Amino acid sequence: MSQFSGQDQEHRIKGFGSDQPAPQSRELMLNFRKLTGEATAFQYSYLYHISLGSEQKELTLNFTGHQVIIAGEKLLELYNSLLGWGIQFVEETQPKDRCDKAAFVETINIIERPME
Repeated sequence: MSQFSGQDQEHRIKGFGSDQPAPQSRELMLNFRKLTGEATAFQYSYLYHISLGSEQKELTLNFTGHQVIIAGEKLLELYNSLLGWGIQFVEETQPKDRCDKAAFVETINIIERPME
């Protein structure tokens, strides 16, 4: 069985990971998926700042021209995966899919920011 980014051999982590086997190099784009079916992707090369709130409940990603705010629980593992450009998507998950031991992505808010 192939190893996928964002999961181990035994347990698939809900909320983020890759749909394809981990690449030899980094992922090129990061896809944000909402429960409504909407999806938006940005090139990792435009990501210039990531911050994690002290309670691990909010991640802020600043891309050139956009800010993405991810709210949920236990987001440290997602933060660490984003640092290495190692995942292909982040998706909102339903409350019924919440796991006590893994990250839970409740909402993804994408804000367009004017270029200065």
